[in-house]
Amino acid sequence: MAGPRRGGARSAALVAIALVVASSASAQAPALRGDGIAAIVGGNTPEPGVAVILRSDVDLRARIRVTGERSAPYLGELPTALLRATLEELVGEMLIAREAERVQVATASRRDLEEERRRLAQQAGGPDRLRALAQRMGVTDEELEAIAARRALVKVFLEANLQGETEVDDATLERVFESGEHPFLGQELDDVREPMRVWIVRTRLASAVERWVSVLRARTTVRVIAAY
Repeated sequence: MAGPRRGGARSAALVAIALVVASSASAQAPALRGDGIAAIVGGNTPEPGVAVILRSDVDLRARIRVTGERSAPYLGELPTALLRATLEELVGEMLIAREAERVQVATASRRDLEEERRRLAQQAGGPDRLRALAQRMGVTDEELEAIAARRALVKVFLEANLQGETEVDDATLERVFESGEHPFLGQELDDVREPMRVWIVRTRLASAVERWVSVLRARTTVRVIAAY
């Protein structure tokens, strides 16, 4: 497979990883908005070595997503389904982050951290909109930095463990295209090679991350408290 194609798939992989695992506030951050615990990962009660996801973490994460789809920071009511899905994403991210810290197979670099800062801002619709949302919610720079740091840790861990998932050779591309099990029906293969390569990578990564989360959740105590 040619170099440019490989690079494109790798870039898509990083975007897919960010979309799959998304972000969460640090489990050790103070409850500045003090609205209680949403979930506990690694035990049944908050204690050293146990990660806590606050309701404010879930709220912030959901509002970042909704704000990115609007023209201004969103502070209105959030759908229950969105809060539930956001909490599940945060639990999955926390499980992977804890595993990354346990095995210590990779360390996030300054570049990784910068990339996650940029992605976090992009998710909110840009740095100005993220800053405005944070100010309206009383979120500190330290909390946003903790989100980016956790995302960077998760990303490098997944990169180290899912390398094979980001390689799509031409034979695989053609086989999947001929199967008809893709969103490019009715188009010519030569017209959709790169978009389809990106789609295959994202699909593979989503499945691989789901397997990781499933395995980690099966062997880790997770107590969900928020009744979303």
